[in-house]
Amino acid sequence: VVVMNPNGATARLKDGFTYVAEPKSEPKITQVVPGSGRAAGGTPVVVYGQGFIEQTLADGSKELPALFFGSRLAAKTIFVSGEQLSAITPPGPVGPVNVTVINPDGAMVKLVSGYIYEDKPGPQITSISPTSGPSSGGTEVTIVGSQFDPGVKVLFGNTSVTSLQRKSDTELVVITPEGDLGAVDVTVTNPDGSSYTLPDAFTYVGPPKPPEGLAARAVSANTIELSWVAATGATSYEVYFGESRSDQYFLASTTGEAYGAAKPKPDETVVLYYYVQDLEPDTRYYFSVRAVNKDGVSGQTWTASARTLKRSDSEPEDKPAVDDFQIVRGGSGNVVITIPPALLKDSRVRLDLTKPEYENDRTFTIIVPAAEVDRKSTIYLSTPRLKLELPVKAVNSVEVSTLSRREREEASVYITVEEARGPDVTSISKKLPPGWKAATPIYRVGAKLMSGGKEKELSWLYDRITLTTKFDFANATLQQSVLHYYDPYRDTWSPAGYFTTWNADALIDRPGYWIVLSQNS
Repeated sequence: VVVMNPNGATARLKDGFTYVAEPKSEPKITQVVPGSGRAAGGTPVVVYGQGFIEQTLADGSKELPALFFGSRLAAKTIFVSGEQLSAITPPGPVGPVNVTVINPDGAMVKLVSGYIYEDKPGPQITSISPTSGPSSGGTEVTIVGSQFDPGVKVLFGNTSVTSLQRKSDTELVVITPEGDLGAVDVTVTNPDGSSYTLPDAFTYVGPPKPPEGLAARAVSANTIELSWVAATGATSYEVYFGESRSDQYFLASTTGEAYGAAKPKPDETVVLYYYVQDLEPDTRYYFSVRAVNKDGVSGQTWTASARTLKRSDSEPEDKPAVDDFQIVRGGSGNVVITIPPALLKDSRVRLDLTKPEYENDRTFTIIVPAAEVDRKSTIYLSTPRLKLELPVKAVNSVEVSTLSRREREEASVYITVEEARGPDVTSISKKLPPGWKAATPIYRVGAKLMSGGKEKELSWLYDRITLTTKFDFANATLQQSVLHYYDPYRDTWSPAGYFTTWNADALIDRPGYWIVLSQNS
């Protein structure tokens, strides 16, 4: 190709243009289906016509027809046949555009205003029903919203539904897939790629799955370490053991000990530990574990076994360097302490958590075996924010005492004390009686029985527990202060329990919300 100026100057591009034979193909476009889609693009379309061709190049690859919507090349064009092409629309301006096909031999055809770009919103979800179902899947769920296009897809979490019926562009009926316990997002995605996610829209409920990775390791002549991967949705675990694989019986209920970071990262595998003590030297023991939550109990894990060391091979005291009680620190300032049965044989059990690492923890849960709550022992919990004196018999309520002997041996009682927070506390704090002001934080005392995977709240305490409060001496006077209990049935605060005005101790006789109020001066 040569360009010559009037003054005679020239420029040459060698082989800049190639003459080709006249196109032999004669493509035609008859229809684009669908004929419209969102301006954002992404809509799968089929172009019908005739005379579409593909060519094989020297390297064996295929050269396909070029498909344009307006001036933009379509993505993922597929040559189906001489009468059909499929593709994904590119983004485009709102309104009609020409659709053009150019065959590899240069033949071109244009369908004027063959496709319309619409200013159309993507899908929306306004509600789903029901909002929960078993983790095994199979729940029929109705999703109501708008702009559900034909070919729409639905995900629960990251998993596609097992069945989907598009009733209309505003209603879908799906069957949930299997999922892990807890809340998951629900996402609808149209074929054009537009999508909408409703966060935490569906909650998988039910008993947890059996823990995985159970392993047993002898650490001394009378102690074996158990470890397993934490099961999603489990609140505690039941440990079984015996000297025979086929003959195991209940040993303990535990939350397990998670060493390392107090709050694991999302999707991080958490390994829990439990130490079985007071075993016979040089003896093989078999173990299995079940996961527990409020909805039930998982199946049994595969059995793991270990042989305790010979006494001569063990350390002098024949036990590992671990605490008598197990402490687990979770996220959001939660601390769980598991008390083994042997420790409750002592008249006093002291839990000293006054170390700086517990300064920001507000919630403390003590787990005791239900079979031991009739003992005369007392648990003393000391933390940087509060102190608790708990006579173990305080939780020997009617819910516990009426259990059979076997049920008691397999059950645990959870006692929780915390500086209460959250929207519920904000609401009830506005209901303080006139003429009174808060002299302490609002405390919540909880007591529940975990038996056979079922959770039951204790309505009353068999004996008073003593809570040493964080009293506001700067703005309140002990002698003008009274302990109050929030009555959820009457929605009011009423004087209850007993407050010792010489040392700021609250004597509490039932679970619930408590506060010390001082009269306005």
